[in-house]
Amino acid sequence: MSRCVRFWVLCLCGRATWGLVGDNDDTAISFPTEEAFLKGLEEPQTAEQVMSSHLQWMRFLVSRSWWRAAKAMVLRAHQQLDRARVEALDFEVRLRTNDVKQEADQLMDFTEEAFRDQRQGLDEVHCALQWAQNSTTIFLGVKFASRWSAPGAIEIKDLTVNISERNFTLAAFGHHSSIRKRYVVDLPLFGLISSTGSSWSSASVGRATATLQKIAPEKWTKLTSSKSKHQITSWLDMEERWAEELRKASSPQKAAPKEAVAKAAADSSKKGQRVSISWQKRSLGRDWKRK
Repeated sequence: MSRCVRFWVLCLCGRATWGLVGDNDDTAISFPTEEAFLKGLEEPQTAEQVMSSHLQWMRFLVSRSWWRAAKAMVLRAHQQLDRARVEALDFEVRLRTNDVKQEADQLMDFTEEAFRDQRQGLDEVHCALQWAQNSTTIFLGVKFASRWSAPGAIEIKDLTVNISERNFTLAAFGHHSSIRKRYVVDLPLFGLISSTGSSWSSASVGRATATLQKIAPEKWTKLTSSKSKHQITSWLDMEERWAEELRKASSPQKAAPKEAVAKAAADSSKKGQRVSISWQKRSLGRDWKRK
């Protein structure tokens, strides 16, 4: 039986002591733990045996997740200045770690799919919100936590957002302190917005933002039309940025000077009045025409 085949037979059989068996049983070497492997690399004879079958050992180390031992093998190959061995190890490491990544991603996808939409028993968190506005737009910040000052979920999955004329809603799943939670936003808006002119995006870690376009330019006195379960605070940076524009847009136009108003009123009162001419002026006019 070849060395490689016998190596994998050992792995599959679940032996308590893991190792590589040579063509001759006298050359067998084994390591019960990662620490034992690292210690073996410090012994010249054992290290030479390991490095002579470096590819098989690398596959074994990756399969056991003995990452410190794998790093030690790569370092020793570099120290030996064996270019062919280094290149072979480099290819093997890339190949095996890529397999591990794929398996881990598949496991994560399977787990997410298995728990998708299973809300029973999950803590529901009403996200903390910050908002600001200018004359045409509402700026909304969402943090995946119950309070803006509290740490939020770092990785969010299955994020869905719905924007209508009267509502902004959001739902997502995430983990906080190793506990799976469902994060929600249910926001009945104070005024009307354009769903087609509005947008949202993921911001920094644990946050999202939305830009809601108002149907009509105006200043909203508040964000919601009714009492909300969310902690809602002002978005101070955005408020400062748009304060002047909002002030100009919401302030009434300057009244016309009093003199101009009085003159306009006098002119309008004269319009439509009949002009009267005394009888003396009429008779003089007739006499002039006879002459």
